[in-house]
Amino acid sequence: MLGFQEIGIHPVCFREVATSPLPRFRKSVVRRMRGLPEIANPEFRVPNLVDFLRNRGLRDVRVIDPHDPRSDFRHDMNQLVPRTAWASCNTFLDIGSLEHVFDTRTCLENALRMVRVGGFYLLHTCVNGYLGHGLHTFNDEGLLDALELNGFRVEYLRFTTPEGEPVETPGSARDTLAWILARKERELVDFRCPEQRGWDELYRERELSRPTPSQERLERVKGWVVWMLPPAVLDAYRLLGGHRRSSVVARGIGGDRRGAERV
Repeated sequence: MLGFQEIGIHPVCFREVATSPLPRFRKSVVRRMRGLPEIANPEFRVPNLVDFLRNRGLRDVRVIDPHDPRSDFRHDMNQLVPRTAWASCNTFLDIGSLEHVFDTRTCLENALRMVRVGGFYLLHTCVNGYLGHGLHTFNDEGLLDALELNGFRVEYLRFTTPEGEPVETPGSARDTLAWILARKERELVDFRCPEQRGWDELYRERELSRPTPSQERLERVKGWVVWMLPPAVLDAYRLLGGHRRSSVVARGIGGDRRGAERV
């Protein structure tokens, strides 16, 4: 796990069946006034994610955090992890830490190398908004492409608001989080960085829309004619064949009397 994750659910959120009706009523009022959820599962009544996972039966839960004294490994994820850490875990959890590491490439490579083939990588990070929250807000397409290029298959993808409400796309909410679960299908040899999508299509469209040599020659002739003819001739042309002016005369050349009349 990257970062020591606190849970920090307020005690008033938990439903207590054994309490008397009056305390239950008071807690219900407080929850509604503060906009807090009601949680029936007592398993979540723990201080942090490590305790929660251990209560669920996971025997070996380790944390990488360069600052928190409770972490098992004090490593700066801006630096490559040693080779002894490669393929060292079945699941790597990153719940809101990637955006706080400046060297995204190194941090992501570390995480992906530490997962064994057949294991999972879980990423929860911001993909829209969150100004000032961390060092980065990510393009979700870049994250997905990075995973697929480096031997992972995305098995789960969801976008939510900070409150957990699902949204269709990252742009559907002012602040949006991505939840990505990917399985490692092959060993990572050389880390491959993704390129932003859309550039190939953009340049292909530009090539298709590029004018032919004959069209380029015609445009040059038009430019010479417009540059050489005096404004009086251009005004006469507009009066005689204004409906064809756009094919030869540049907009605004020699004055636009029809535009002045409209004003």
